[in-house]
Amino acid sequence: MLMMLALTPRIWLAVIIVVAWLVIRRLRTRQPGEPGSRDVAKDPDLFTEMQQHFDQIQDAREQAKHWSRDEVGLAVEVYLFKIPHSDDDQDLGSQLAQQPEVTATLVRDTLRNRDMQTRLQKRERDETPWVRACKLLDNAPSADNVAFVRRVLDDPSEDVRMEAWHWLAKIGSDDVIDDLIRGISQPPDDSTRGWILIGLQWADDDNRLTDHGKRGLFEPLLDNLSGYDTREVPTFLLRWNRNRAMQCFADRGLLDPAHDEFGYVAQAMANVGLALPREQLLELLQVGAESYTTSTFRAFGTMLGTLRDPADEGTLLRFLGQGGDVAEAAAAGLLSYHQIDDWSEQLQARRNDWTAEERRIDAMRWVENEVCNGGWTQYFFNSAGADWQDALVGFDEVGDTHRAELLREATAKFPTEPAADRDRRMQQLAELEADHDNAFEDLDSRYYQQRIDIDVILTRYMLAHRESLTTAWRTR
Repeated sequence: MLMMLALTPRIWLAVIIVVAWLVIRRLRTRQPGEPGSRDVAKDPDLFTEMQQHFDQIQDAREQAKHWSRDEVGLAVEVYLFKIPHSDDDQDLGSQLAQQPEVTATLVRDTLRNRDMQTRLQKRERDETPWVRACKLLDNAPSADNVAFVRRVLDDPSEDVRMEAWHWLAKIGSDDVIDDLIRGISQPPDDSTRGWILIGLQWADDDNRLTDHGKRGLFEPLLDNLSGYDTREVPTFLLRWNRNRAMQCFADRGLLDPAHDEFGYVAQAMANVGLALPREQLLELLQVGAESYTTSTFRAFGTMLGTLRDPADEGTLLRFLGQGGDVAEAAAAGLLSYHQIDDWSEQLQARRNDWTAEERRIDAMRWVENEVCNGGWTQYFFNSAGADWQDALVGFDEVGDTHRAELLREATAKFPTEPAADRDRRMQQLAELEADHDNAFEDLDSRYYQQRIDIDVILTRYMLAHRESLTTAWRTR
């Protein structure tokens, strides 16, 4: 149970802040919907208010780093038991994350205390304090709480049940393996298996699963390899025991393209650097992508590139010009063939020392990211819009006339070219949107039509500048 707190003046101040924040939050929920990106573009003052609010949140998080143990305890009490739903106080959850060790200790003390069990399971707006406790311990589940988790595996609320299965899998200790096997064996239309697999991903990444646990889970996972929720299972099995997994895949016919789960197996093989036979890959790529998802077809290309047979570079280059899924697969294959499939990480590592080519690669991909997310208004509103000239040069160099044309038309709508300075560009955008409602609506619609996949464009660009890029990038 949380300790009784001495209400010092400092703690009273914390109480007042929390209560005031809850009142403001409640008032906000009664107001109309939040402003959209176009509303903010039309009125830069809205953005200033949002930025000020964000700065206040950041200041509060910084202050939370210096809370005393009693203050953390008060905040935990409020977060677990004084609010109806975690969505009502995400900021407080973020503040508690600034002192993860103290927060985790207090939350675990609460979970272990039998006198608190009724309070923890009190449901309001279909969420219990137990679920909020899990959120606070999201990255640090403890085997000490297994007994309590088991008690809520059959809770009437699906949210609570799924959180329990998820948390049990994240714990990943040997004593929960039998429970997880039971959950994995639920009917395919039950969502339990999917939540367990998400939790196992965490446990596996954090090395919480022992060799004994992996051996125990291997066959049950293989026996229940069906449906979208299990798409990551082949990757688990290959990581745990590559030889055994490949033999099991072969014995069960999972390497046969006609098998329903073949696509997931192919993607998993590509993820760990394995490949199907070269002739089979060439045949799969030549037949076409109608029978496979884009991700699976890209896996075929990646695997072919992994083999690095000189005879295949020309084939992949021909595929790159065909468009559609075939071109995307070829792009993945060529990046793998030339060992530059980690290009995004390479850019990040060199962010402060980019060449002109690297600036253009980054600028081109951000045009795609922003326009696809919120149209040209969002692109010019956000910081990516400062790099429109680099993007335009890149699109021209690589021959992407569709994007280059639309980018020129978009910039031509401004009375003067879009400023590099964001504040100035936001003001330009506000004036443009005030004079022409939905100024970019037609350009947005045209952007989404008949465009070549951005990965294909970027691959073409990187291949054209490969020598200058790979000279700057780390070699593997």
